[in-house]
Amino acid sequence: MPVNTRASRRVNKIASASLIITCLRSIQSLATLMTMIFMLISFSDILLKDDGKSYRFAQLPHFFTVMVGILGFAYSLLYCILVLGLDYWSQDVLLERIADCVFTILIAALGFLVGKNASCDAPPALNLNCSNVRGTVACLYLSAAVYLAAFVFSMLTEELPNPDSAENLVPRGHYGPSPASPAVPSAFDVSQEPLNDNTTELKPRGKFGSIQDKSRLHSIPRDNSGGLV
Repeated sequence: MPVNTRASRRVNKIASASLIITCLRSIQSLATLMTMIFMLISFSDILLKDDGKSYRFAQLPHFFTVMVGILGFAYSLLYCILVLGLDYWSQDVLLERIADCVFTILIAALGFLVGKNASCDAPPALNLNCSNVRGTVACLYLSAAVYLAAFVFSMLTEELPNPDSAENLVPRGHYGPSPASPAVPSAFDVSQEPLNDNTTELKPRGKFGSIQDKSRLHSIPRDNSGGLV
């Protein structure tokens, strides 16, 4: 019988956590997809005689239900594919907790609003399918519960990464003057030192002025008026 070492227990724990989070994300994808489907088929098209076009009755909670369902489905599906499946993106615990918390609050609020406004006593002209509306509310609460479960599971099993665990960001070494180095003079000591002005001793470097030979200046022919010929 193999000995259950600490390393093997750690590997089994990581595998179990990965399996649980995979199941939760998969259920989230399925629940949000079913939410969109039930919401879209809750009301049938209404044909208006004035312009001959088909319309569908919808309120703001219905519109936001579809939008949040699309976002939740895309988030959970991409997480399953890119993070869990292909390991293309690294796991960010803080962002996951924020996303799960936001989806939990939004979906639970939409479930309450849709269930409150979706009365089966609506006029027949709206073509309301009461069973589909109830299915929408049930999927909303199921989605909120699964996102809440993912948030709680992350809080219980995962810790926020410490940057120093991967790379020590604390500076190392000695700072300031070492004991063997000479003391730096203070501002008072520097001000008391005599100033030696050696401006007169500075000598220019290089050749300045005309490069023409001065001995040829008197050999230039001139006329009687003193001008050049």
